Amino acid sequence: MNRVLHEGWRVAQATQVAGVSLRIGYKWLARFKTEGETGLADRSSRPRPSPASCDPAQRERFQALRRQRWTFRQIAADSGRSLATLSRYLRRDGLSRLVSCCTWTPRNWARSTDEVGTSCAQFLREAVAYYAGLGVWIDRVVTDNGSGYVSKAFKATGAAFGVRHIHTRPYTPKTNGKAERFVQTSLREWAYAQPYESSAQPRPPCGHSSIDTTGIGHTQP
Repeated sequence: MNRVLHEGWRVAQATQVAGVSLRIGYKWLARFKTEGETGLADRSSRPRPSPASCDPAQRERFQALRRQRWTFRQIAADSGRSLATLSRYLRRDGLSRLVSCCTWTPRNWARSTDEVGTSCAQFLREAVAYYAGLGVWIDRVVTDNGSGYVSKAFKATGAAFGVRHIHTRPYTPKTNGKAERFVQTSLREWAYAQPYESSAQPRPPCGHSSIDTTGIGHTQP
């Protein structure tokens, strides 16, 4: 500033010697003239207006809904905010993962069933009986090529109920991917939409709690 204001240097000369751009030189000069030496202090590069920022009340609502195990899409739809904005704030608050929303120690209360032929056949019998009680008749079932689904017991059960058995194409992940996505959505937004501390606590009302990756096609009579 002394070279330009007191020694008669041009701004272009002073900026070249200082190793900064001409634009920066004029900006510093304008700040010095209006604010003095304090105008040359380092400043935050953050823009003054931040349209995507959220006020504290909205952030508290994000946290409250997330602790109720709402998904990102549900909270974004409720608040009118983008998924990117919501993800940024929840990550800062340590709530990006559902397990972080638990006030209890997560435990695996669900029993894992094997996939041997007799178990798969029993599941099919229960599924047929359950949906029949709802007035739905199963006419086909889609499974992968696991040993339980190619077993004699499963084939015999399907034949007994007149259910057509369709196998997924080997080495085609997209088919199983759809089934796995359905299972994850069911677990996060229905079966475990709220945490349970034991298997004795009531489950969401649907009449049956069995969930399987088997895809079942059904038609009304």
